[in-house]
Amino acid sequence: MKYDEYWDTLVNRVYQQNEILTGVEETFYRFACIYGENMVDGIQSYFERRIQEYPKDLAALQEHGFSKIAETLQEAKTILFGQVEITSELVDQIFDEMYEDESLSDRIDQELSSTYDALIFELEVLYDFNIKLGVENELFTE
Repeated sequence: MKYDEYWDTLVNRVYQQNEILTGVEETFYRFACIYGENMVDGIQSYFERRIQEYPKDLAALQEHGFSKIAETLQEAKTILFGQVEITSELVDQIFDEMYEDESLSDRIDQELSSTYDALIFELEVLYDFNIKLGVENELFTE
């Protein structure tokens, strides 16, 4: 099975069948989501969509040697939300405030700019690792 077919099947299993992934598939899916959310829609979307998975994302990144990405996400979290524990409610509140206050949104975007630039570079390495992980574990073929 090729990557695109595998990914479609995997997303269906997670969202339609409510399957809880384990092992290599969990890692693959987690890293694909981290990569995709940040690369496609940016850091803010990552936090908006993956807030519940954030602690597990950081742990998985560190476990597999991607501490730089984990540190960069932590830096982005601090810029967006401060030093407090983040919750879905806080994420919604901050993003609502940014939506209503363009100057706040612009300021945060500016503060995130260099963090995002650093993250983009590191995410390419994560993507390559993830493809290799999938192929080596016969999740899909190239």
